[in-house]
Amino acid sequence: MSWKDKTMELVRKHNLGFLANPAGGQFVNRDKGINVQVGVMDDKDDYETLLKGLIKLGVETGEGAT
Repeated sequence: MSWKDKTMELVRKHNLGFLANPAGGQFVNRDKGINVQVGVMDDKDDYETLLKGLIKLGVETGEGAT
């Protein structure tokens, strides 16, 4: 499975939107209080950043990560 596919699994699971900004972008779900900034330069880095952010917020366990 590609890094983009893994990211999209998290997007669907947590019903995330995406906003582009000068620093890259951010995955958001205002109802759940999710707002994770990513650099959009590297698919693996973006996935890992999103996963770490979701774990920090307590909405993802990280089981089976990477």
